[in-house]
Amino acid sequence: MAIVNASIGLALKCGKIAADLKVIASTWKQAELSVLELINNCRMLETVLRRIDLITKYPEIRLDDDIFQQLQSSLELGGIVISALEQDLNSVMNIEPNTIFRQKTKIMWQESVIKMHQERVTRQLTAITVLLKLMEL
Repeated sequence: MAIVNASIGLALKCGKIAADLKVIASTWKQAELSVLELINNCRMLETVLRRIDLITKYPEIRLDDDIFQQLQSSLELGGIVISALEQDLNSVMNIEPNTIFRQKTKIMWQESVIKMHQERVTRQLTAITVLLKLMEL
């Protein structure tokens, strides 16, 4: 049950983050491609997490203890990764347009920061996908 709650909660966060990132992509054209890539991976992670929710609802699917524990660990780390992205995103989204503070905050959202979040989300997506593949074996 903990896996179901964690996966669906993370899926919802990923969906909201992807929507918020669309606003940023339209506002800051210089980083648009990197932001669009991050949106795509957030949406993929959301899909994978929803799949975990669906799979774990069927009692005939039994998870080996080691896969279960690794999946739980991956979901916990995924929560930390998504929370870090969400925190950075919230700080940018809550700034009034055309303020000096907003201009300074743009520095935080340089492409290198976006890429850092992109790499983290990609690693989470890969780790959880591998666990899903193991569940099929």
